[in-house]
Amino acid sequence: MYVVDFQTGGNFKLSKDKKLTKFSSTAEGADGVVPLGKDEYLVSSWHGEVAYVNSKGEAKKLLDTRDQKFSAADIEYDPKTKTLFVPTFNANTVMAYTFSK
Repeated sequence: MYVVDFQTGGNFKLSKDKKLTKFSSTAEGADGVVPLGKDEYLVSSWHGEVAYVNSKGEAKKLLDTRDQKFSAADIEYDPKTKTLFVPTFNANTVMAYTFSK
């Protein structure tokens, strides 16, 4: 399980014995986490960014809508269609993007 720190953007792995270990860093305001595979996931930030984190903990920004001030809500990923759904809080829409590793 992965946990993100909204304030700092720190990404932590939660072990079975309930210990947090820093795994990666993404944007401040991080709040949505969607697993993709073993130690791979997507993270959204309230400010409108989405990042992919690989199994080495390397983060790559995929989307940045800060200039539009959309404010991304929690995200969802459909592996069958390879579609990332990003609800926008301020724009009152759901954006859909094709995502593949």
